[in-house]
Amino acid sequence: MPSLTSETPSAPAETKGACHFPSVFFSNAFLIFIALASLAILLTAPLDLGGNNEWRMSAYVSDAVENGNWAIQHDETGGLASKPPMFCWLSASATALTGRLNPITLYWPTAAATIGLGLVLFHLGKNLIGRRAAFFAGAIFLLSHVAFSQMATCRYDGLFSFFVALAALSAYRAWTLGASWTWFWVACAGATLTKGPLGLILASAGLLAAIWDRKSPDRKFFKGSHLPGIAIFLVITVGWFALAYRQVGFALIHKMIYQELFTHALGKEKEKLSGIDFYKPFLWFISEFAPWSILTILGIWRAWRKPASESGLRRFERFLVCWFIFGLVLFSLGGHQRIRLIYPLMPAAALLAGIQLQRLTESFSPVKLRNCVVVITVASLFVAGLFFHLISTKSKGFRETAAMREFASVLNEKVGNQFPFSHADPPFALSYFLGELHQFATYPVAADLLRGETPAFVAVQELPRLEKQLGSNAPAFFELMRWPEGSKPMVYIVSNHPRLEITPRVAVALGAFRLDMDNAQLKQARGHKFIFDATADTALVKIFNDSEETQTVRAGWSDSTAPLEEHQLKSGESWELKHVSPNSGSEVVYLGRQRIFR
Repeated sequence: MPSLTSETPSAPAETKGACHFPSVFFSNAFLIFIALASLAILLTAPLDLGGNNEWRMSAYVSDAVENGNWAIQHDETGGLASKPPMFCWLSASATALTGRLNPITLYWPTAAATIGLGLVLFHLGKNLIGRRAAFFAGAIFLLSHVAFSQMATCRYDGLFSFFVALAALSAYRAWTLGASWTWFWVACAGATLTKGPLGLILASAGLLAAIWDRKSPDRKFFKGSHLPGIAIFLVITVGWFALAYRQVGFALIHKMIYQELFTHALGKEKEKLSGIDFYKPFLWFISEFAPWSILTILGIWRAWRKPASESGLRRFERFLVCWFIFGLVLFSLGGHQRIRLIYPLMPAAALLAGIQLQRLTESFSPVKLRNCVVVITVASLFVAGLFFHLISTKSKGFRETAAMREFASVLNEKVGNQFPFSHADPPFALSYFLGELHQFATYPVAADLLRGETPAFVAVQELPRLEKQLGSNAPAFFELMRWPEGSKPMVYIVSNHPRLEITPRVAVALGAFRLDMDNAQLKQARGHKFIFDATADTALVKIFNDSEETQTVRAGWSDSTAPLEEHQLKSGESWELKHVSPNSGSEVVYLGRQRIFR
């Protein structure tokens, strides 16, 4: 990206000792140290897989890697993704390269974007607000709870904030230099592919400063070409949307435009404002960005009441204020309010806070400044370590994750890690630690399994819901295990078989499919691809399509040299895969409509 230098002579002069501290080398090294220390804290902290983010993003990544659905993905329940796929693309690419989905491949996009944003604030800010202020901005951002929260959560927010910041700073450069707007539109395309068109609005908000700055003697006018950038933006965003629409049709518009855009913006259903909730985003900013939020508020006040004498710094401060205030008002009036929504405003808040910290430390000697920076950094990292290793582990998500890790270990000791459980909405952490990240079974399908004669073992979180689905005339079933073994279990293992053991014949539900295996064991299940091990010379697998849509399935035997068979099964149809003897291939039989192919 071209330099963002716009009015270098007007940038604030470096004060006493600034020529020695912070140097560019020291600034980079120290910011990287903060980033590595933050990662060490998070990587050594207990996992929290108790929310919806991890299982849903894992499902999206698995759908892209295993089923080839790169344009648009589905979760484990078959639901369509609610956001564009940039995060999924990055995580899925790492998963495809390493061959396995794990916390590193799942979390790296938001962690890398958060760290990268801290470095961007320094490198692109040092020509606009001075090297020291830009260093403070980068350090403040990386040491904030917002940065830790982004890196510790498997969500789009860190990546979205990164692209919004790049786009906003590119917009400022184009405005003040009269340069091309191409980089602005490219960054907006990245933001749009991450979380939708809101990124374009937030990145443009700072340009409202042109109205505020209209009486300045050196007022800047909008110049530069937009056409190349707009063309690139449309090719990227509309091109992706067209590919996704071709794959899933009108469901894409209903999900992403109606449900995610209009419903959230207007606050329908449960998200509708009560009339006094407008203050929440401001309070969230105060708490999430504390203590640096005080400096940001001071910076906003000074930009309004005591603007900088240098025209370049004054204009940039006004740009940051408009970016932050417009976004805060937008989220305050919106019908969908969450703490994480204000995260794209934090780069502006960090830059404003960095400018104020520069002013407050103007009289500091280099030695005093270094000591203060080290003490504040160590204290911030200590507080973060205390929070993620001790305080936050008391939450339900951490306790649930720890319990499911222990339960998975118990199950592996009893029946091994290849046991064919059907997961009917148990905690995600259980399927994660069992290494079974395939699709969940619905409650109706789980009930059908328990009604059948073939042994089936179901992991379920809401046992009363399953009992209700079975009905009043339900056949008897057995509660084989519960965990924890107290009055408030998080998960149950139930079956129509009296014992938790490996049986010659077993049924399992995997999303759209139900497998009935006789002398066969499921070796690999990746999306719609199944590979089986035969446990006897004669083995049989029946694959049923329990969904309402036609499904493509590929299956075969692990000891066969023949390529996997691929078939389309309409709703209610089944495919029989028979193992005759080692290396002899298989027989394929359609049972659903009496269509037989041998």
